Amino acid sequence: MARKLSLRGFFRDTRPVWELGLGAVIALLLGFAAMHLAWLAVHFGQTTLIILALGACYILYLVRHFCRLGYGLVEILIGLFAIFGAMGRAVGGIADAATLVQMAAGMYVVIRGFDNFGQAQPFKGGGAAFRDLWRFIWGRRRRKQAK
Repeated sequence: MARKLSLRGFFRDTRPVWELGLGAVIALLLGFAAMHLAWLAVHFGQTTLIILALGACYILYLVRHFCRLGYGLVEILIGLFAIFGAMGRAVGGIADAATLVQMAAGMYVVIRGFDNFGQAQPFKGGGAAFRDLWRFIWGRRRRKQAK
């Protein structure tokens, strides 16, 4: 029997796609803001910039709370930007301490993005396969010992 198609059902079924799209838009907006930081600093006062930064942080918090996939994508993309930025700063293949710290920070942000993916609604988590295997092995062992 076919399920009745409704607008609410369509948005519920395609939620991961919408969340990933939201994450991509946020990452693009953050990249655009990063490229124009000098312009923002000249045209806005310090108090206004602090209020804007706090507002942006709160909006990102709400996105993280309600749309884990979208926020995870933002973290992964920002982490990749940091990693590739660090790679571009390595002169002659030699990296200084600041470049290594930037690369490690980018890797940490990517890992946090994967963690948010794992905590999103459509996924059980990154360790679910290992947890299921562990339960299978120990359950089988207990059944053998019970015989």
